[in-house]
Amino acid sequence: MNRSQFVFVLLVNVLVTVVLVSVGFLLYEHRSIGRQIAVVPEEPQVAMPAEPAPTAVPTVEAAAAVQASGFGSREGGGARAPRTYTVQAGDSLGAIAETFGVSQGVLASANGIVDPDLITPGQILVIPSPDTVDEGRGWTATADSFAIEILNAGTYASEVIVIVNVSDQPASLANWTVSSSLDEEYRFDAMAPLSPGDSLRLMSRAGTDTAYDKFWGRTPREWTIGTTITLADATGTQVVLLEISPS
Repeated sequence: MNRSQFVFVLLVNVLVTVVLVSVGFLLYEHRSIGRQIAVVPEEPQVAMPAEPAPTAVPTVEAAAAVQASGFGSREGGGARAPRTYTVQAGDSLGAIAETFGVSQGVLASANGIVDPDLITPGQILVIPSPDTVDEGRGWTATADSFAIEILNAGTYASEVIVIVNVSDQPASLANWTVSSSLDEEYRFDAMAPLSPGDSLRLMSRAGTDTAYDKFWGRTPREWTIGTTITLADATGTQVVLLEISPS
């Protein structure tokens, strides 16, 4: 074999070796990729929880509508909610009271109004129920122009003398007195006149006066059977006499 033949045979061997190595390498890579694909698991599908149904929430408008109606649920045993009224320009306390069927004095007392002439547009008034009555036994005496009534006698914390103008004219109680057979006396200061049908309350206990709620601050003892109570005008003339009797 000459030199040219030797070189040719060598080149052929080298070429065959390169081809065989390349084929082997490709086969190895193919098998390796196949194994990787087989090993890698698919990501599990996670079920998303369903969104909860929204809870109904009462709106402010709905709550306001219930409040404006002035009534709670009587069938369910709920308490009767207070009515309210927003003062308008040109309103007077007396006209508002007449509209809702309550006295001006009761309306003023329910809202802590000292001067009935001082109400302002936009002011919200609580309107007491016209059928609201004080609990407890009462005694009443009536004269030509005034009536007095005692409620809850015998319970110092809630005893009250109610004075009502039963005449057809406004009347001022300034410097009038309420006295008892127990040598006690209460004198009214200057105050707005009581309109016909209006009333004021005189409590036995101490407290802060308003236009139509007055507090005597008597020595803590209850009204008892046999006690007499006298309403007298500014001259000391008796107007009404009431005796707390057993009957």
